[in-house]
Amino acid sequence: MKINLIAIGKKMPDWIQTGINHYQKQLPSQLNFNLIALDAQKRKGKNIEQIKELEAQILIKACKDSNVVI
Repeated sequence: MKINLIAIGKKMPDWIQTGINHYQKQLPSQLNFNLIALDAQKRKGKNIEQIKELEAQILIKACKDSNVVI
Protein backbone atom coordinates (compact mmCIF):
# COMPACT_ATOMS: atom_id res chain seq x y z
CA MET A 1 0.00 0.00 0.00
CA LYS A 2 1.18 3.50 -0.78
CA ILE A 3 0.49 6.44 1.55
CA ASN A 4 1.17 10.01 0.44
CA LEU A 5 1.02 12.84 2.95
CA ILE A 6 0.53 15.96 0.85
CA ALA A 7 1.23 19.29 2.54
CA ILE A 8 1.40 22.92 1.49
CA GLY A 9 4.71 24.55 2.33
CA LYS A 10 8.27 23.33 1.96
CA LYS A 11 9.79 25.11 4.97
CA MET A 12 8.47 23.02 7.83
CA PRO A 13 9.68 23.51 11.39
CA ASP A 14 12.02 20.83 12.72
CA TRP A 15 9.42 19.55 15.17
CA ILE A 16 7.07 18.66 12.31
CA GLN A 17 9.74 16.63 10.50
CA THR A 18 10.67 14.95 13.80
CA GLY A 19 7.03 13.95 14.33
CA ILE A 20 6.68 12.62 10.80
CA ASN A 21 9.85 10.56 11.18
CA HIS A 22 8.67 9.21 14.55
CA TYR A 23 5.30 8.02 13.24
CA GLN A 24 6.73 6.79 9.95
CA LYS A 25 8.92 4.34 11.89
CA GLN A 26 5.80 2.93 13.54
CA LEU A 27 4.15 2.08 10.22
CA PRO A 28 4.39 -1.50 8.98
CA SER A 29 7.35 -2.03 6.65
CA GLN A 30 5.11 -3.00 3.70
CA LEU A 31 3.58 0.51 3.62
CA ASN A 32 5.25 2.90 1.22
CA PHE A 33 5.06 6.33 2.91
CA ASN A 34 5.93 9.57 1.09
CA LEU A 35 5.79 13.19 2.16
CA ILE A 36 4.95 15.48 -0.74
CA ALA A 37 5.54 19.14 0.10
CA LEU A 38 3.99 21.57 -2.37
CA ASP A 39 4.89 25.22 -2.79
CA ALA A 40 2.72 27.66 -0.86
CA GLN A 41 1.10 30.50 -2.78
CA LYS A 42 2.63 33.93 -2.62
CA ARG A 43 0.62 35.98 -0.16
CA LYS A 44 1.52 39.46 -1.28
CA GLY A 45 -1.42 41.24 -2.92
CA LYS A 46 -3.98 38.45 -2.36
CA ASN A 47 -6.59 38.01 0.31
CA ILE A 48 -6.75 34.83 2.38
CA GLU A 49 -9.77 33.47 0.49
CA GLN A 50 -7.91 33.68 -2.84
CA ILE A 51 -4.93 31.91 -1.33
CA LYS A 52 -7.11 29.14 0.14
CA GLU A 53 -8.81 28.60 -3.21
CA LEU A 54 -5.52 28.42 -5.12
CA GLU A 55 -3.94 26.05 -2.61
CA ALA A 56 -7.08 23.87 -2.61
CA GLN A 57 -6.79 23.52 -6.39
CA ILE A 58 -3.12 22.54 -6.03
CA LEU A 59 -3.97 19.89 -3.42
CA ILE A 60 -6.78 18.45 -5.55
CA LYS A 61 -4.47 18.25 -8.54
CA ALA A 62 -1.83 16.47 -6.43
CA CYS A 63 -4.46 13.92 -5.32
CA LYS A 64 -5.65 13.24 -8.86
CA ASP A 65 -4.38 9.65 -9.08
CA SER A 66 -5.30 8.67 -5.52
CA ASN A 67 -7.83 5.99 -4.69
CA VAL A 68 -8.77 7.43 -1.30
CA VAL A 69 -8.39 11.01 -0.13
CA ILE A 70 -8.78 11.93 3.53
